[in-house]
Amino acid sequence: MPNVQLLIDEALSVIKTGFCCRADLELDFCIKYDEILGMWNFHKLIVRPEYAPIIEPSLDLIKLFSKYYNRHSIIKDTFTSHTNTDTDHVIMFVINNSDQVLLCYKSIRRLKKKINPYIRIFLPKKNVDLKVFNIEYIPNKMIKILYFSKKLNN
Repeated sequence: MPNVQLLIDEALSVIKTGFCCRADLELDFCIKYDEILGMWNFHKLIVRPEYAPIIEPSLDLIKLFSKYYNRHSIIKDTFTSHTNTDTDHVIMFVINNSDQVLLCYKSIRRLKKKINPYIRIFLPKKNVDLKVFNIEYIPNKMIKILYFSKKLNN
């Protein structure tokens, strides 16, 4: 069983010191975090990252996620950079109408131990400085994406 608090602390350490950039993605529907995770699962079907469990979604979900994955290159680019990096890496997704943010954390420590390095953490928005990251207001149908890398603080 993973030490959940250790994983949260590691991810927050990357966030505190390694802000890289941000992006906005506007879709044609109001997105939920489950759909972002579905796009991640679709990406894993294509690239088969090391030590990551593969979830086999239904054909309908594959069609839906492939449509957005192919239409919006930022989705593919975001997840590709996440799987290809050789350093601790966090992608923060923030959507409207949620009191949480989704952290997608890649732990190189876990990768070196040959354990699934891709950790998903739902963190209350109140634990994130919304003003600093300019995520106080998020329009409907918008995903705010923030990128963090441990390599930036070396």
